[in-house]
Amino acid sequence: MSQANRRVGRRLTIAAAFSLGVMIPILVGAAARDLPILETTGDGSESATVEGARAVGEASGRAIVDPDGTTGPSSAAGSGIASAAVAEALVAESDTAIDSVTDTAGDGSTSDDAAATDTAPTSAPTSTTAETASAGTETTAATSPTTTARSTATTTRPSTTVRPTTTTRATTTTVRQTTTTRQTTTTRPPTTTTTTTTAAPNRSASVNGITHVASSAPTAIPVYDTAWQMLIKATPAQTDAYFATLKNYGFTGAWTAIMHHSPATYLDNFAGGGQVASVQNGQVVLSDGYVRRVREILDSAQRHGMKVGLIPAWQNTYLPGAKSNGGKENQVVGTINEGNAYAFGKQIAEKFGDHPALSMWVFGGDAASNNTDANRRVWRQMASGIKDAGSNHKITYHTPPSGKGHLNYRGEWWLDFISPQTGHNQGAQETQNELSTVRNGYGLPTWQGESRYFNITFDWISAQWRNPGVQQMREDAQAAKNAGVAGYVYGDAGRWKWCIGAGDTTPCNANNIGASFGDAERAVINVFRR
Repeated sequence: MSQANRRVGRRLTIAAAFSLGVMIPILVGAAARDLPILETTGDGSESATVEGARAVGEASGRAIVDPDGTTGPSSAAGSGIASAAVAEALVAESDTAIDSVTDTAGDGSTSDDAAATDTAPTSAPTSTTAETASAGTETTAATSPTTTARSTATTTRPSTTVRPTTTTRATTTTVRQTTTTRQTTTTRPPTTTTTTTTAAPNRSASVNGITHVASSAPTAIPVYDTAWQMLIKATPAQTDAYFATLKNYGFTGAWTAIMHHSPATYLDNFAGGGQVASVQNGQVVLSDGYVRRVREILDSAQRHGMKVGLIPAWQNTYLPGAKSNGGKENQVVGTINEGNAYAFGKQIAEKFGDHPALSMWVFGGDAASNNTDANRRVWRQMASGIKDAGSNHKITYHTPPSGKGHLNYRGEWWLDFISPQTGHNQGAQETQNELSTVRNGYGLPTWQGESRYFNITFDWISAQWRNPGVQQMREDAQAAKNAGVAGYVYGDAGRWKWCIGAGDTTPCNANNIGASFGDAERAVINVFRR
């Protein structure tokens, strides 16, 4: 058999596998008679021979008009093909249909695998590909006469390809039009498309404040430390050492306040810098220098893989009805209110909401004197400002101690989980009972937001509960675990105020913060160890 016919025979084998419609009997008839369908011309190209044209005409039932004016058999409809060049077009058409379903490997070799990846010819018209992934919907539109190729990837899904062709999940139907206006329909088996989808990083959504545990932590739930006044009182070098120590002990991160009570109010200066904030036209506006400092501290957390929960403003200092402890607190009481809370929430979300170390927003704060319905409206405004600025971090509420309204925030639209303060004047069993009550009352994930602080010695604490040690820390953590908490916030009486000596027996030095960690922290981490 001639080389041209062997080529036809090979293509017919492939064509048969894909049921290439009308071209099969045409080319089979020619091949059976051993007629040369194609011949090689002087410049190395191939064209249809007259004998091949007649064979095509006989097989298709159409008349072939030879160059000398004679004709072959006429079809029933009396239609004819003007010349052998038309037959060549039919052969070329079959080549295109066959080549389009031939799998081309990366090394340029070919395979007749019927399930091969489909590569459109370079003359393919405008194409649109729409693909739906489990994580969302992705639509890609491409207008180009160039070759369309699929990329390798980690996500596998069926594809729908629309050319002048219709592709369905079950079959792929391709309709191509030649210059003779004849249509060829090709039906292929389902095609599997593998596509690499790389979503843009969403830093605010990458951390789930309820379930996230630092990759370095050995605990089953996140365990945070309390560092309420760190942002204002600490230097970047001190916080870098602090987060390194947290990581070494197995913590996930820390809770800290943007504005706390004295000596860390917004009228105080941050470490080595100027005033934290000021009131301008009724709005509390953070200074540029302080914003840079907070971000530096968040950078320190990120370097060590630690997370930070941010308290916008301590409720018992800044919201209406707050209690002042004198000094600068007299000037800041009630300065966050229903009229400016939205703007303040929007401001802090815009300044810090994009930072990857931020894991959650913590509302509330010792609200024993001002846990009111009016202040619920303030927090709603704050939450709206945060959300409208694009932050989708979790929001929790740090309640006042027992008996001061643990359940007041049930049903709030912004509340993702609740973090009660069980307080410093009770033992582990009472703590467990309170946490269970709060968890059942809200029907939300519950964190232990504040239990007894290690080494706390303030006079307002009953003598029997004063200066709790390692065993009491272990008992409180176990009580929280028994109550089914989703997260735990530990506290050291010296470290939360960044080693400003008062009300504690902790050996705390801001320039050697690691010295304030020890057996108590290990005991708590061990309770929640996986």
